[in-house]
Amino acid sequence: KRIDPDYPQMARQLGIEGTVFLEIIVEKDGTVSSVRVLKSVHPLLDESAMAAAYKLVFTPAMTRDLPIRCYVTYPITFRLTK
Repeated sequence: KRIDPDYPQMARQLGIEGTVFLEIIVEKDGTVSSVRVLKSVHPLLDESAMAAAYKLVFTPAMTRDLPIRCYVTYPITFRLTK
């Protein structure tokens, strides 16, 4: 399930754009249990990206037909539209 992050108003006003790369721990049921910023753009965007990541739901990774906990690198892109 994909979630669009909130674009912070202050970041919009400052013209901040970019892609935040997150490391996400996906549990056996597909929920997100932990999020860490791997590559930051700006603290305002990082916080918004992390909040959105906790709302994501993944199809669990499988090994030998059993769901497993795994790490995922997940990019969230913020673009201002003109």
